[in-house]
This record gives sequence, C-alpha cells and structure tokens, in this order.
Amino acid sequence: MVDSINIFGYKLDEFNELLDKYCKDPVTLCRLGVFKLIKAKDVKRELLKKLIEIVNEKYSQSSFFINRFLDSLEEGLKQHYEQRLGGAVFRVKARAVSRLIIHSRNDTSALLFEYGTILHPIFGIPYIPASSLKGVVRSYLESIPPSGLSLNSIDELLGNLGQASSVVFTDGYPSKEGEKGRILEPEVTTSIYQESIKEHKAKPTPIIYPAVARGVEFTFFVAAKKEAVKYFDKMKGYVKTVIWEGVGAKTMLGYGELEVGR
Repeated sequence: MVDSINIFGYKLDEFNELLDKYCKDPVTLCRLGVFKLIKAKDVKRELLKKLIEIVNEKYSQSSFFINRFLDSLEEGLKQHYEQRLGGAVFRVKARAVSRLIIHSRNDTSALLFEYGTILHPIFGIPYIPASSLKGVVRSYLESIPPSGLSLNSIDELLGNLGQASSVVFTDGYPSKEGEKGRILEPEVTTSIYQESIKEHKAKPTPIIYPAVARGVEFTFFVAAKKEAVKYFDKMKGYVKTVIWEGVGAKTMLGYGELEVGR
C-alpha cells in the first residue's frame, strides 16, 4: 500500500509535508520529489514551480561567489598552462540566444520530468559540463573534410582513449542571469498525436519541464598545452562556430544556441 511507505522514518504524507516546508536545495528536491509523485497524480506543476523558484533564488544568492570562483579558476589555469607548460588560456563568455537544455536525461531534474537540464551537484544551478563542450567541438571537427582542417589529426588536439588531450575545456557556469532575472524557467511541449486520430477528438498531453532561460550568460575556459598553442586561434573560431550552432538537447528545434563576443 502506498500509505504504508516509510521514508527516513516518516510516513509518505508526513515526508511530503517536510519536503514542501524545508527543502531548499534543487538537487535534493529533484531526487526526493520522486516520492511525492508516488501518491499524488498532478504535482509536476507544483514541483516545477518550486524547483524554478529555488534555483533562481539560489543563483541570486550565490552569483557573486560563482564569479569569484571563475576568476580563481582562470588564475589557476594560467599559472599551470601558461607559466608552467608554456601554453595558453582564453575565457569564453557565451549568451543563450534561445532556451537551453543540457543532459536532458540526467539524474536530477529528469527524475521528475520527461526532459530535464543538469544541475550542478554543489551549486545547485544549471551548468554546461566540459564533456558537452568538448563533445560538440569534436563532432564539428569530424564533420569537416580532413583537407580543410589544417590539423595533423583531431586526436592530436582533443585526444582519444590512449592519448591525452592537448586542449582542455572547463565546465561552463552561469555568470549573468537571463531575461527577467531568471536562470531557469518553465517550458511546455505538446506531443504530436497519431494521424489516425481526428483532430477534434485528440487529447494531446502537454509535457512540462525546466529549461535555461534566454539571455543567461555562461563562462568557461579553454586551455592549451604548449604543443597546441599553434592551433589556438583556430580553436577560438571553432568554439564560436560550434556553440552558435547549438549545445545540448533539441538543437534541431532551435534550443541551445549560444552567442560569443557580446
């Protein structure tokens, strides 16, 4: 019986009341909010509203520290890659031209919604993992004919299973809020129903989920070892082109476009 479920010593109803009253951490809300869905049928809108409120509030409280962290990260990268290894580092600021969804099937907000966007395990805010940034750059380079690359090989630049990368990407962190001061906002998609159903009889179910707001600025760094410095200007161009074409999920539908240099 659902009523008999105990969570951390509380009955399900008692636990849900505690979750509503005390949970102020976005990642915890996503993971424990699953229990709230066990009994209630229509709580996704409530959970989405609360998640967005918590994330936006958390960012407003921590944006100063996140930007301090970015400055410290840049200093550390320059000490290592420029001063010790004779390489180079550049900072990238990219503004979300459209809404953004990263890792739509991750273990945080996707636990509650059909789509989600990844939340940082410590900061509790949306971010762009370094693996996603490096992945879209590699995918772009692989789409270019070898004759047009001016590289000995992509692996020389980005590495492979048996070879370390000469270029390193960091995670991208929101360094400025987006439209209406938001980091996260609600999104809704209405599913396409089968053609065999007459339109006036169709009852499509709207799908709600969180997405990164338009206008959010992300900051990340790209660092190169000494042997890759000769490709650095080209890498800047690749990064600018790639993230404009889209990062994350649903890019074919116009999500994830990022603009550099403004």
